[in-house]
Amino acid sequence: MKKSVGFTLVEFIIVLVMIGILGVIAIPIYKSRTVKNEALKVDAYEESQEMPLENALEDYLQGSDEAVLVNEKQD
Repeated sequence: MKKSVGFTLVEFIIVLVMIGILGVIAIPIYKSRTVKNEALKVDAYEESQEMPLENALEDYLQGSDEAVLVNEKQD
């Protein structure tokens, strides 16, 4: 008797079905994560654009004698 080498059609179809099921589960999860990640990147970019100027202004106002006078004039 000859030994059969390779896969049967049934085994091949089972593997294709399993890959399809994994794809149906994984693709929506991947898409939702990428959308959330893009939203977080946009938020982080906007915050990074605002924070250095605000931090520099606060540092200047706290460290400068002129800043105290400006703040007193505004009150």
